[in-house]
Amino acid sequence: MVLSSKTIARLGGRARKIASSDRRLAALRATLIERIDEYWLFHRNPPAYTTQETTADGAVKYTVGEWPHGEPLVTPRSGGLAVRVPFMGDYLPLTRDGRQEILLASNAPAALEELLALIKHAIKQGAADDFLLARRVHGDAQGSPLP
Repeated sequence: MVLSSKTIARLGGRARKIASSDRRLAALRATLIERIDEYWLFHRNPPAYTTQETTADGAVKYTVGEWPHGEPLVTPRSGGLAVRVPFMGDYLPLTRDGRQEILLASNAPAALEELLALIKHAIKQGAADDFLLARRVHGDAQGSPLP
């Protein structure tokens, strides 16, 4: 149903948009935020980050200091760091114009921490929703919503 703005104003009301409560989109946001948090813990102290995997013969294999989720979010580049967020075979756009990688001029942990916090905040506020919705359709087709 569509009501005119004049009718609503005459009645002393105002219309507003209600944000969609897409649980699947919220889950994708949470997955990205969790992955960034997990990477920060790994980045701060790789040797303390241990993963385990059970092999086909039932033996448990421990791996120390290795990022277990494919491509890392941060890689060293000529005196600085390159930050990009891989997700379902693509990279999260990190700028308004769709650039997918940010190059930091130094290795300063404070700058990296702030950048990751800003990325997490933008995801939480819905700035990546168009990207996530496009990946959600792709993930549904493949049966896996996670990277």
